[in-house]
Amino acid sequence: MPLRPDHETAIVHLCSGLKSSEVAAEMGRDPSTLRRWLQRDDFKAELERRMAFTRAGAQRKLNAHTDSAADVLAKLLTSDDEKIRMGAAKEILDRAGVVAGTKVEIVGGGPPATLEELRERAAKLKTPAMRELVTKALPQGGQGNGG
Repeated sequence: MPLRPDHETAIVHLCSGLKSSEVAAEMGRDPSTLRRWLQRDDFKAELERRMAFTRAGAQRKLNAHTDSAADVLAKLLTSDDEKIRMGAAKEILDRAGVVAGTKVEIVGGGPPATLEELRERAAKLKTPAMRELVTKALPQGGQGNGG
């Protein structure tokens, strides 16, 4: 059985974030009516389909801004405030999947294998912006002259 126009209206309101009691009030219906509709398989299925579509759209919008967000973090790495730099570095490492509690000592170019391992990890990151960000955060040089 196809959904009626009032069902469609309720679904639109629910997808916009209104609670079922708010939708009922908006439509001049008793809240029990909305509760009954929410128990119908066809109503639930259409509501879930549209909610999934709404979530997918929101995810696409967020994904479109990941490069800009990564640029902001990269810029914060150059802040004069040490706490801001540290926060940005931690956030980058967290997002890059570096395990919390794992410490890697890099002193004056450090052991070449350690720096190279970090570069290899950076190269495997999924998002190009994150790869670039982590690569920029790594110390330059230190390729193997040991000192």
